[in-house]
Amino acid sequence: MQQGKFNKIVEGGDLSGLNLLEQRGQWEDCLKLAEKQGPQVLNEYLLRFSRVYLKQGKYKETARVLARYQCPVLKEMLPVYKTIAVEILATVHEMELQLLKEMLQKFCENLALQVDEKNPIFQEFNKYLLITHFLLLKTECARANMPRVLAKLCTSLLRYTREIRADKAFLDAGEANRQEGINNMAFMFFNRYLDLYEAIEDPDSGGINDNSEFQDTDLPSPADIPLPDKNLVGP
Repeated sequence: MQQGKFNKIVEGGDLSGLNLLEQRGQWEDCLKLAEKQGPQVLNEYLLRFSRVYLKQGKYKETARVLARYQCPVLKEMLPVYKTIAVEILATVHEMELQLLKEMLQKFCENLALQVDEKNPIFQEFNKYLLITHFLLLKTECARANMPRVLAKLCTSLLRYTREIRADKAFLDAGEANRQEGINNMAFMFFNRYLDLYEAIEDPDSGGINDNSEFQDTDLPSPADIPLPDKNLVGP
């Protein structure tokens, strides 16, 4: 299509222009134009955009755009928000966590206008927000040289090893407690890290069979903890 004809269709502001921009992957222009058509059209194209970007593994980029457009609460969008949260929490990069926190804050604020705090959907996404907040605090404490608070945060995060990478969580908790001189807890956490290391290295080994050290805690059972595909460090 000639550029002049393309521009004329887009400038017309109808769905033909939106579809052309979508086909060309010009999502920034597409969403700006969709916004002018009202919330219903914008939400439809936000959903289309999100599905394309998530398929390409662009989780932080999707989070940034959804936050820019105020994170609409739509049933069809719930898997999008959840996928972004799960994937970014699994990688634990600070910049991505900042984007995730911004997205989740806006989404939870909007969701709170529609449901009460006992709603399971609200509780799930509020938990993702809390975990993200703890992870960012952990980074800040390490940067500000606050070892006691860091040890407590790392220990608290072990409750969320269903959502965050378990081997890194136990390794960090072991190291933080060791630096604080809490050697008995550090020893337990390092041992569990080694158990996880072996289970990741040999997925057919049957997993972690002995959970006696953590039996009376609120930490997830080893059977409920998803294992990464490979270890943090090589053998």
